[in-house]
Amino acid sequence: MEKLELVSLSGQSEEIATSFAHGQQRLLCLAVALAANPELLLLDG
Repeated sequence: MEKLELVSLSGQSEEIATSFAHGQQRLLCLAVALAANPELLLLDG
């Protein structure tokens, strides 16, 4: 839940991911990546 708060999606934790807008899906992907507590996270934009 902490990672969802970080990307401002904590209020939608019970939603189905496919119902998210494209930008929200990108934020969810970021939260999933951060949940693994990586030492390094490479992003492209």
